[in-house]
Amino acid sequence: MDHEVIYIREIRNWWLPLIFGVLLVLMSIWIFSNPVESFKGLNFLFSIGILFSAAITIGFALSNKNTYYGWGWLLTGGILEALFGLILMLQPHVTMSILAIIIGIWLIVKGISQLSWAIELRRYGYERWFWTLTGGILIVLASFFIIIHPAIIGLTIAFWIGFAFMVAGIIYIFHALRLKRTL
Repeated sequence: MDHEVIYIREIRNWWLPLIFGVLLVLMSIWIFSNPVESFKGLNFLFSIGILFSAAITIGFALSNKNTYYGWGWLLTGGILEALFGLILMLQPHVTMSILAIIIGIWLIVKGISQLSWAIELRRYGYERWFWTLTGGILIVLASFFIIIHPAIIGLTIAFWIGFAFMVAGIIYIFHALRLKRTL
């Protein structure tokens, strides 16, 4: 048990997960309150992110064409990525299914991370590790629902994303405050 206390006391910046958790909870409240706007906003941010990534990829490929062997493939990938980003920006109805799948995959990763965190917390003797496990399971279930039913979800995607953000945010806040108390 002494080893666990030393391990926990070495952790710095306990407040970073708290800030992230509060932001997730606030985002979930906004998503619940504005489902249409949140979907449009997610579509726009997703498109901008892809275009930004394409610009970086194209710039990297062109700036390294004399030294990077696969620069042509990289350039081609960047151009295709830019076209994809433009299509998503100009054709937002196409984005619904694609965005749902990408967010669903991201949430699966977050949920699995929560499950792993729960196992780690149990190993260190935290009494409330089960809540993290439950939250991770709920996030994974919500994400599978998002991936399996992207076309049917329509505007309810905002609800499921908001639900997953709320659960994840509460877990981050809980653990940050618990960590602070331990320090």
